[in-house]
Amino acid sequence: MNMPKTYILSLVLSLEYCLKNERVISKNLRLLEFLISSFGGVVMDDRRPIVQNERRNWKLLYDPIIKKGIQKLYRFDGIVPGNANANLSVRHLSDPRLISARSRGKVDAADLHIPSFKVDENYVGKPPSTEVSFFDVNDNVSQSFLEDLCKKCGDIEEVRIFYHAKTKVHLGIGRVVFRKIKAAAYCVEKYNNAPIMGKPVRAMLDPLGKQQTVLMGRDMRRVLFPP
Repeated sequence: MNMPKTYILSLVLSLEYCLKNERVISKNLRLLEFLISSFGGVVMDDRRPIVQNERRNWKLLYDPIIKKGIQKLYRFDGIVPGNANANLSVRHLSDPRLISARSRGKVDAADLHIPSFKVDENYVGKPPSTEVSFFDVNDNVSQSFLEDLCKKCGDIEEVRIFYHAKTKVHLGIGRVVFRKIKAAAYCVEKYNNAPIMGKPVRAMLDPLGKQQTVLMGRDMRRVLFPP
C-alpha cells in the first residue's frame, strides 16, 4: 500500500512550519519528532524540506479497532520502527495478492445485447427521423416485397402494410422503420414518386407516423363509406 500524497504533503508543510518557528519547536518537540520519523530523515533547502528515504509501502499489523487493548503498529518497507518490534520485520517483501489473481489470462469479451430506446408517443424531445411512410402503394405490394425493396437502403427494424381492420382491404399505406437516419433519408430520396409495380408511390419521413395516422383514418372511412 502507498501513503496518500495529500498526507505526505501535509507532513512536509507542517515540518516546514515547525522548523521556521522556534516557539513551535520548543513547545511541540513530540510533533517535530513524529514528523521527522515519518520520513526517515529530512533535509532543508532554501524554500522547503526535501524528503529522504520516503516510506512508501506500509502495512497495518495491529489495529485497535479490530482487537481491543492493543496499540496501532505499522510496518514500513518491511521494517517495524523500534527495537522491541524487530522480530516483526521481514527481509524479503512479497506481493500479498494471490498468484491465481495475478496470473489470469485474457478475458473473453462478453456478448451483451445493446439496448435501443423505444420511440413512441411518450418520447420527450424531437424524435429521430428513422420512420418512412409510403402512400398510394399498389394493392399487390405485400409486406415481404416492401421489405426486400427497402433492404437495399439499410438495416430495417420494422416493416408493415396496413389493411382495414374489418374488411381486410389493402389501404395502400406502408411503414418502414430503419435503424439509422441516413438509411431512412436515402429511402425517401430513392422511392419518392418512383413507380413500384407500375404505380408511383409517395414516400416521406414520418416520425411517430403522424401523417400516416391521418391518411389511414381517411382511407378507412372511404372504404366503409364509399362516395
